[in-house]
Parts: sequence; structure tokens; C-alpha cells
Amino acid sequence: MVEVDVFSWCVHALANSVLDCYTIHAAMKLLAWRCIMYESVLHSVTDARPHVSWCIWHEGCTVFMPKDPSVGALEPMYPIQRIRQEMMALQAHNVIAMSLITGLNDDSLITMIKDCCSDIPARYGLREHFRWVCYHEGWMPEFRLWSASGLFGYIRVNYKEKQVHNPNARSLLASIRDSEIKGLVDSMFL
Repeated sequence: MVEVDVFSWCVHALANSVLDCYTIHAAMKLLAWRCIMYESVLHSVTDARPHVSWCIWHEGCTVFMPKDPSVGALEPMYPIQRIRQEMMALQAHNVIAMSLITGLNDDSLITMIKDCCSDIPARYGLREHFRWVCYHEGWMPEFRLWSASGLFGYIRVNYKEKQVHNPNARSLLASIRDSEIKGLVDSMFL
């Protein structure tokens, strides 16, 4: 196996002072990267779910296109390649997460994103956080006006600004469509 050969070579080179420590260090990093990549193949598809979910609810990965009145009620997801690219950028610090997300085929990733988006609002208390912004911060009148005008981007931006102190709530609206934001606004008491 290549990894064993690289490891043996590094040990031999170090013992015989053939190479400097920096070259051996680089080779060991390559070995570690390959081991992580091979190990990630062994993980089941569900191991990627927490990482996909985190990209959406914690980091605000944009999943759904804004509502377009000319298209009607359709609020599709962005192309999966765009979403995957954004997730990879958000997970740049986490090699294992990047590997797991990369290992998902498009259909599996789409299904996982849809499952995560249906789970996130209840799991992380979106309704309660949204209510807090509406009433504690006093944004209900504006949210009603913007919702009636179809200006859901304004609601998203203002919600995020008012939740900036709470990293576990500020990006929760990324998990829902504009029509679901309208439902949230409409469900709040006057």
C-alpha cells in the first residue's frame, strides 16, 4: 500500500538523515491527508448530515432561490453544484466534512439538504427566535409590510441583524423558503 511505503520511506529517511525535517513533514502531511480521504470513504452517507445541516442553520448556506412572482408559487433550490460549492467553502476548515460532502452524489446531497431543511426549524427553535425579533425587537410591523409586499430578503437581512449576537439563531432562515417566512409572519399575533 502506498501509505505504508510513504511512512516507511519517511522513517528510513529520518533515521539515515537523508532528508531534512521539512521534506519529511510535508510527506507525513500527505500521508495523513490520504488516510483521511480513505477513511472518509468508509463513513456512511449519514455521517455527512450534521455537516450539511451545520452549513445551513449555523452558517447560512443559501439553499432556496428567492420567490419570483413571475414563476408563481415555485421556490426551487439553487443548483446543487452552487450549494455544494458554498458548503465546501464553509467547511474549508474541516477536511473530514469536506470529504464527506464531496463523497455524496448530487441526488443524495439534494435529499439530505431537503431533510435537513425540514428538520432545522423545529430542532433549533426558529419560531421562538423569529417571535423574539418580531416582538422583543419590535420588527413585527415591518415584517408584515415586507411580507405583504414580497420583500422577504428584507426580512431575512433584518432578522439576521437582530440575531447577530446569537450564532445559533442568526442563520436559521436559510433553512426555509420565502413562502414559509410568509407563513411565520402570518402566524404571529397582532
